[in-house]
Parts: sequence; structure tokens; C-alpha cells
Amino acid sequence: MLLQKAKVITTPTAYSDGILHSVKPIEGDADFTFTRNSSATRVGEDGYIQDVQIIGGELVQNGDFEQIGSELVTNGSFDTDSDWVKSGWVIENGQASNSLSGAGHNLYQNNVTSVGKIFKVVIKTTISAGSVKVMLGGGTGGYNVIGEATTSGTFTYYGISNGVDNRLLLQTGVGTTIGSVSIDNVSVKEVGQNWTFSNSGGTFGWQIYDGRAICDSNASVPNRNLVSSASLTSGKKYRLKLDILQSNDKMTIYVGGGALTELLPTGTNLNYTLDFIAPASGFLTFYAGTSDLQEIDNISVKEVTDDTNLPRINYEGFSYENGLPIYGSGKGHFLLEGQSTNLLNYSEDFSEWTIQTNSIVTLNATISPDGNENAAKLIAGTSSARQSIVYSSAYDGDFSYSLFAKKGEYDVVQLTDAKDGSRYANFDLNNGVVGSYDVCTPSIEDYGNGWYRCVIAFSQVGLNSVRISIAESPTQARLVNFAGNGSDGIYIWGAMLEQGNISSYIPTNGSAVTRAAETCNNAGNADLFDSEGVLYVDLKRFNNDLTNTAIAISDGSASNVVSLKFRNTSNLIFGLISNGGVSQAVLSYTVSDITNFTKLAVRYKDNDFSLWVDGVQVLTDTSGTVPTGLSELAFDAGDGNEDFYGKTKMVGVFPYLSNDEMECLTGEGYGSFQAMALANNYTIIQG
Repeated sequence: MLLQKAKVITTPTAYSDGILHSVKPIEGDADFTFTRNSSATRVGEDGYIQDVQIIGGELVQNGDFEQIGSELVTNGSFDTDSDWVKSGWVIENGQASNSLSGAGHNLYQNNVTSVGKIFKVVIKTTISAGSVKVMLGGGTGGYNVIGEATTSGTFTYYGISNGVDNRLLLQTGVGTTIGSVSIDNVSVKEVGQNWTFSNSGGTFGWQIYDGRAICDSNASVPNRNLVSSASLTSGKKYRLKLDILQSNDKMTIYVGGGALTELLPTGTNLNYTLDFIAPASGFLTFYAGTSDLQEIDNISVKEVTDDTNLPRINYEGFSYENGLPIYGSGKGHFLLEGQSTNLLNYSEDFSEWTIQTNSIVTLNATISPDGNENAAKLIAGTSSARQSIVYSSAYDGDFSYSLFAKKGEYDVVQLTDAKDGSRYANFDLNNGVVGSYDVCTPSIEDYGNGWYRCVIAFSQVGLNSVRISIAESPTQARLVNFAGNGSDGIYIWGAMLEQGNISSYIPTNGSAVTRAAETCNNAGNADLFDSEGVLYVDLKRFNNDLTNTAIAISDGSASNVVSLKFRNTSNLIFGLISNGGVSQAVLSYTVSDITNFTKLAVRYKDNDFSLWVDGVQVLTDTSGTVPTGLSELAFDAGDGNEDFYGKTKMVGVFPYLSNDEMECLTGEGYGSFQAMALANNYTIIQG
């Protein structure tokens, strides 16, 4: 992870492909060493939970089928009697009119279309009798009749040009009388660029219509291939996203002739995502099924790199509109967590859980917090019973058990252990609050679009299973029997059981998964740290777990260090300065709640040390010397111990600042990170 800086300023306000942006008060560069060695999730700017991965650029061109070419017709408004070949037509007064009765009289232009391409034709007509046919092609390959106007109006037709003459042909139809058909305007433009439409004998399966790809296929149409511009490489991982507007028969996906094992699902209005390994090298191709209409749109393919050592910029505190997070409204922070394991082997596939009595689990029932249609519905059965599912486990200790849940026809989910009948909590998914609970510590967090993360923390010896239940009210007792109607229920996704405190979501599919501990340290070089300055952080801890943790400037040891430490006393912080292993200043202070974001700074100078909290100087020490040889900034105590875990909006090292500047830095003096950089004449650069 490259952080370009001089006085070591980090901020998560911009994040792209794993690189943090930073500010540069003076010349000089420094690198943070970031490691995790495992996959991890974050909440992105769009409010969805996502894996931290490097996603490449878009490989599909014209994936929304909205690209349209330039005008191909000359004199389409008939302003002059030119450019058109006429037989039984006359051009005058800004329109073309038929001069003979009957069908088969032609008005055309050559070299308008191209064989095998798809075109959008718009025609404005005035018709009192008969009709006008719209045809593309001619010569070898023949014409393709793409439409026929029988009334007055403006009509839009889409179609493929078959013949090598590349004509646009307008032809009178049966019942046409002299002067009964006139055309005021004609437009022809190519659509479907960057796609290849296979054909057999001039018959095409796929076409473009109104910004989407359509295949009106049947068993007699062998040419059902739609070939994209995405050229993929065998063995590489890709992410395919598309909208399945309608499909009654599963489509096959090919890469360079090699078929993927997973078929596209059937249904209507599906937002579908598939991660896959390319089975061969070549272009991505969609092969339509043989049943009825199939429509797809908004196709995207990007390469995915599974780099595990990427920092996480996590977002929270979103603004909502109609229950959905507003993109970019969340507040970003740098997320560092210790090791944790999701002990549940199946966090999303609830069909692998044990169904109690007659409850029902329906998979892929709605959009989950990761933006895909992979959330399940837990349905209450028709017999009076516990309407629940259970997953067996066997562990001892302190646990956090969590679930993402969304109301359906029922409003309340109940989380319980399944050992001795005492630990449970109800969660009101309509109002986003905790209901009745016992022998546990419950919490609930809004994830937008009606989803809440519901958590119970408890301690238990010999835990043998956990349970998800539907409850009829927020005050319902633990595991009450009742009967449903076999269709009403709640939506569930992302179950997690971990020992210790709740952490970010860890998905599983068949086995327990461990997210390794994260480290971020070793930033800086000797010329970045003066004999006086300010170490500043804007952070929050996950909880008051009474463990020792720190952020420090040091020489790589704990002997020469300027640090902010969080000790084994609730909400207690230290500003600690040590020189040669001898403490020069120990500034201890208790904040109101370290699990809320707090702005902290320790200012250091010989015989001048002070601790600042949220704009206030809370402690001073006027005796002591600053350590020498300071060379790095690390999310630990300086020697690799006491790793910091929590959320940081900003970490920085400044030159010595006045009291007024310290108030602005740690208080509300700057309305934004950019305002602070501007006020101090810093230049924002990108890594």
C-alpha cells in the first residue's frame, strides 16, 4: 500500500484499487506496509457489502446497447429531388409520395446499410390507404422486411441488413392508391456496435431493440449466439454482471468456445452477478435457449484480482432515500481488525441449516446487502410450531452471533442459542430497534434498503447450536409456537458466529472461514519526523475490550517513541513520550466513549508536551526531552506489539502547531479534509 506523503498524513476520503490518497506538506515519500493474507469485506460507497479486491476496467463495449451511429441517409427530409431512386414515387414539397396505385413501387438509396449489422430506422408517414414497407439489403442475400407502416405517424423499426446491395428500400403495399402514401422524413442509424450477431442462411437469432438485446428463439433457429467485444484469457477470474429482463430458458455462456458450467437463470427483471474462471481464451458469447423470448441488458465484464493484502476503506453513516443509501453519502474510514473466524459453515445458503418442524426456506428470494439476488426467505409453516432454522456448533467462550435481516410479511426476527433456553433477543425490523431479550447483549445496525444487522453477544460453555426464528411481536418470549400460512415470512442473509466481539462480515460456503489479522506500519523515513511536532488521529475503537493498543511514531522500537495508547481501562487514553526507554511524559485521560469517533493529538517538543481531545487541551507536561531517531509511523506501539484495531478517518504527523492551530485541528475548525489542507498550504497528491 503506497501512501505518498512527507509528514505522513493518511485519509480514506479517496480510494481506488487499494491505493490511499494523502497530503504532502513538504517533499518526501513514505510507504506503509499493509498485510492481511486473507480475504475481507467492506461496505463500499454505494452501501453494499463487497469483497476487497482489485477490479479491472470494463471489457465490454456498448454493454447497455445504447450506442448509436451517425445518420446514414442522405436527404432524408426530401428537401430536394435528389439522392433517391424512384419507381412510382415523386419528391416535392418536402415529402415523397406514391404516384402509382398498387403494391411493389420502390423508393430507395444504395450503400446505406451493411450486411450483418443492425439498424434503427425511423420513418414519418401520412397514409390514407395501403401501406409502406421498410426493407434493408437487396441483391445477393435478399431483403429483410423490418416493418410496415399502415397508418399515419412516426414509427421506429430495428432490423438487420441481409443483402449485399446495402439498400434502404421503401415500398408501397397492397391497397395503396395514387397519393395515399407520403413520407416526410426517414432516418437510418447503426445500433449494436461492438457486438457480433451470428446468422444461418440470413436468419438472425439475436437483435437489438430499444436499448436491449432480444432473441426470439426457437428450436429451428440454430444461430443463437451473441458475441461480445470482451476478449478473455483462459484461467483468469472475471466478474459478469447483467440484467435479465426476460428469460424462459437458461442461456449458456461461452468463452472462446469453452462453456461455463453455470447457466444464466430464468426469470424476469433479475440483476445477476457471476464470478467465473475463463475456461478458454476468446470472446464472451451468450447462447440463447430455445424457448420463447429472451432479453438481456447492461452487460459488464471486468477482471478480478484476488489480492488479499489490500487496505479496507469502509463507509458508514449513510443518508437514505426511499430506504436506499445515497451513493457517496457515507463517511469513510480506514478499517483495521484482528483475526476472526466465522464458525458457521454456511453463512448464506440456509438450505444447509436444519429446518425445525414445518418452516420453509426459499433461496434467492430478494436483493441482499451485497447487491445480489441471493438473500433467502424464512417462511412460517402452517402447523403450530417453532418457525425457525438451526445450525449446529460446538464451542465454548464468549460469542457474537449476527444476522442480516429484513422484514417481509412478518416484522420480527429472533436470534437465540439452542442450549439451555435462556439467551435470546427479538429485533423489530420495521422500526430498527431491539425488542425483548435475556442473558445477552443485543444491538442492531441499519444497512439500508430495509436490511439490519442484528447481533447478540453472550457467553456460554458447550454451545451446541444457534437458531433463527420468526417472531410475531417484538415482545414475544423465546421460541413460542405459532402457525403461519406457508407463504409469509422474513428475509435473511449473512449469518455469522465468532468468538469475541462482532467484526465485519465473513462469508462462508461449506466451511468455517478465518479473516487474518491486519497490520499497517513502517511508514516514514528519518527526514519526515522533526524534533518537535504533532501526532494526530481521528478514530474510534470497536469496543472497550480492555486490550492494549497504540498508534506511534518511533525508531522501530518502544524505547524511542511518541504514541497515543489505549490501555486496559475503559475509555482511557495515553499520550506517551519515551526517550531511550525512559518515560518523558505520560498524559492519561478518560474520554466519554472511545467507540465514537474522537479527535486526539499529542504535541511534542522539549519541555513542552500536551494532549488534545476534540478541540480541548486536556493535559500538559513541561519537563522532558523528545526522543531522537524517529523514523516511522505504525499502527502499533512502535516495536510491532499492541497492534491497533479500529476505524480511522485520519492519521497524521504535523509540524509543531500553535494552540489556535491545535484547536482547529482537533476541533471543528475545519469543515473538511480539503479545507484543512488548504489552510496549511498542503498539496494534495495521489498515490
